[in-house]
Amino acid sequence: MAGPGSTPRGAQGAHPEHSNGPPSSRRFRVVVVDDDIDALHDISTILATDMDVVTCTTAEQALKLLSASRFHLICVSLGGSGTGGVELLDRATQLHQGTSGLLITASEGYSRGQKQSRHHVLLRPFDAARLRSLALRLAQLTEMKRSVQSLTDSVMAPDSSRAAPPSSRRLSEASPQSEPTGQRSSRPPGDPPERPHDVPPPPSSRDVRR
Repeated sequence: MAGPGSTPRGAQGAHPEHSNGPPSSRRFRVVVVDDDIDALHDISTILATDMDVVTCTTAEQALKLLSASRFHLICVSLGGSGTGGVELLDRATQLHQGTSGLLITASEGYSRGQKQSRHHVLLRPFDAARLRSLALRLAQLTEMKRSVQSLTDSVMAPDSSRAAPPSSRRLSEASPQSEPTGQRSSRPPGDPPERPHDVPPPPSSRDVRR
């Protein structure tokens, strides 16, 4: 019989998050995907001790869920050879770069030197403590990657506190003042320029002859 907060053995489709441990704002989130209801229940029960778990029975349900929310870990066990699980992990990690993927398979011929090597693998049968430890380490790795990415984004972002360039008003104040166009001289054309009042006019030719 399933305990409180665990996924019932007869459940179908995607199930909401559940946890057997104390609530915590720092708990990691994991999606468990398995088409075997009994195996899905066993895996989710083990991981729910330390993580918030959402379960799915098909790849389509998992992708729909992942497109709407972010998780720290995607734990997949689909198909006896692990091929279907690898394809799901590839698509899931494309949706969220840096998210860790864990493939659970019973295939002893699984080769980590092939395409699947970018995902972590756990062979059946597995120990519950081993699964819990590996899942936590992978979730922590995801959190670390996101922290580094967030720091990188903040460093690369433009500095809004940088001093603004001088305004056009300051530039105009610093430039030499010119005569306003609206204050032109009212002298008629052809008149001699005005002289200062304290400077006597030059003697005329008549005065010079005297």
